[in-house]
Amino acid sequence: MKKIILSLFVITIALSGIAQPYDSNMYKKTDLLIIHTTKSYTDAKKFAVQAAKKLSLELDLHGLTPNKETGLTADTATCEASGYSFPMYLERIGDYDEGEYISIEYSNGYGNSKGSLKEGYYLVVAASGSRDITKPALEYVKKVYKDAYIQQVEMYLGCRH
Repeated sequence: MKKIILSLFVITIALSGIAQPYDSNMYKKTDLLIIHTTKSYTDAKKFAVQAAKKLSLELDLHGLTPNKETGLTADTATCEASGYSFPMYLERIGDYDEGEYISIEYSNGYGNSKGSLKEGYYLVVAASGSRDITKPALEYVKKVYKDAYIQQVEMYLGCRH
């Protein structure tokens, strides 16, 4: 009996390091101004290039390319220089990358606090950050893209690899 209890105790201790609890400090609620969604990276890139021209906004793809495992990834050299293994996807991260510019993001990289983003989609995003940024941007963007909308998401403040 003692061996069974000891074995269960050892297994419990070993498994406790595997299960990672939700850490609210690793997430930040933010808004994304989404102007297009698609399963095709090629379609998303074509749309993003056209949107940047039509809206007179900067196109910043952050050097990301499609990847079957993570949806998008930085190149191997960038991953290694950042101390991470390839592939690695860093989404538009809160205070560092918020603002009005066109980017392509991957829906799996965002947790949702309102509504939902369907998994497996490339998002063409025209702005991110607080409502103070995204609401005026939405008014401007809707003049060209009537279906544009704001989605509140929880951004993971780490990397996905």
